[in-house]
Amino acid sequence: MDREDFSETLVDRDSDDDYRVSAGRSPIQFDKQFPLEDFDALLSARNQASLPEALRARIDRQLKDRFSAELTAQATTLLLKRQPQMSALSPLSSWQRAVFTTVPVLLIFGLVFYPAISTKLVLCILFLYCIASTTLKGALMFASLKTPGKSTISRPTRTPIVTLFLPVHDEDRAIVALVSELKKLDYPSDRLDIKFLAEADDAKTLKALSRVNLPKQFSVLEIPKSEPQTKPKAMNYALPFARGEFVGIYDAEDAPEADQIKKAVAALEAADERTVCVQSRLNHYDATETFISRMASLEYTLWFDMLLRGLSNLRLPIPLGGTSLFIRTEALRAIDGWDPNNVTEDADLGVRLARKGWRAEVFDSTTWEEPPVALGQWIGQRSRWIKGFMITWLVHMRSPRLLFRELGWWRALAINVMLLDGFVAFLVQPVFWVAIGFAVVIGGAPWSDLLTPSISLAMAWVFVAGHVFILISTLVAVRRRFGVARALWSPCLWLYWQLATIPAYRALREMFGQQSSWSKTAHGLSKAAKQRRDNALQDD
Repeated sequence: MDREDFSETLVDRDSDDDYRVSAGRSPIQFDKQFPLEDFDALLSARNQASLPEALRARIDRQLKDRFSAELTAQATTLLLKRQPQMSALSPLSSWQRAVFTTVPVLLIFGLVFYPAISTKLVLCILFLYCIASTTLKGALMFASLKTPGKSTISRPTRTPIVTLFLPVHDEDRAIVALVSELKKLDYPSDRLDIKFLAEADDAKTLKALSRVNLPKQFSVLEIPKSEPQTKPKAMNYALPFARGEFVGIYDAEDAPEADQIKKAVAALEAADERTVCVQSRLNHYDATETFISRMASLEYTLWFDMLLRGLSNLRLPIPLGGTSLFIRTEALRAIDGWDPNNVTEDADLGVRLARKGWRAEVFDSTTWEEPPVALGQWIGQRSRWIKGFMITWLVHMRSPRLLFRELGWWRALAINVMLLDGFVAFLVQPVFWVAIGFAVVIGGAPWSDLLTPSISLAMAWVFVAGHVFILISTLVAVRRRFGVARALWSPCLWLYWQLATIPAYRALREMFGQQSSWSKTAHGLSKAAKQRRDNALQDD
């Protein structure tokens, strides 16, 4: 496009300002005229740090008004186009298709005609997996006991602009409480760029946002309706509008500690150049309402305070949480944002960062969330997580050789075990239920005659020791955070994990035809969440 063809003006004709911004390699001059029809130039220009805010606002309006379709296409297809091997929408690799079509047939054939050797083979594979899982968790438990360094608790030396994405869908009940919590953040308000991301067809949430007196640092970005209608797609749409050096994410029910952003910035400042992301720990406020909420809080404590913290201290890849993470904006753009078709875009993001040679760390701050209180609410949430771990493992194992070359053997093995733990354990639990049933009815498991007593005993010890060890790890983590009284509930996690078989098989079913369907967690159901909303309404 020739400069003479630019017919529309962005800067007032009577302005004496001479703005100059570089877009790619060719400088673009804002000398009364601007390439308003050039989508890529607009994107490049609006992200220049020296651009005056008034001009940036005009560019943003131009992007929203005239390039909504292009922004939507970029949000939904950029990763697929540039890195198809990293997109959940790409088909399985040839080796994966071969395995998933032949292994079930061979397994059925083997169990019918060669039951002894087939059963031994399956049990040996499960045995090795249990050993790997227990060994890794043991290493993570001891690594998590390391005291956080000063970099995670010091104050930042500067106050860069931080953009916060708040994806909200059907969250009209949570808006007032969320705004109330974020207004408590101990960070200069003029250095915050807080964006509510609301779907254009979500009338209730948009109406709730219109009724709230939003401070200057807040804005609302409407996401045009398109498929997939997911959280990562909404954040991809918003990414071009991010003004901050760092992007943070909060969910609708979050209550972060007031100094969290200062700690996140300090941690990123103090880290080496390869560390581009920091993850806060998550837990649940008032988690004693029901058995489900109690167990969810215990599990979060195990996951964030021990397992992810251990991965961070050992400098291993981290399957990130979906909220309260902070990432360098330029790194996020360099990896083409989130995968809009992965329902655990957070875990996937952690692996993709590691494959680029970057690191994520867990820093010493907590965000409190609403716990699931009802069984149905929990099943929907858990099925989404399990399905997402399945998808993420399949995506990154399309080319195992490439994964192991990019991460190295130990790091690749660690992330494989972490992702597999997210669904394999829950899918195979019925096998052990069957074994217990046989043991009660006929005095032994169906494979008891196929294994020597010593092998059977070794397997039993590994299976039992794995469960006992993880429960002890939970007890240690919960006692460290909440004290002895709540830690004594830790053994009940075993029953809670048995219930996870239900969402695991629901997730497996959804892998066939409903892979990208988003089972959204309903919020505002707990007594604590309702009380927080009432308090926020009184304060507003």
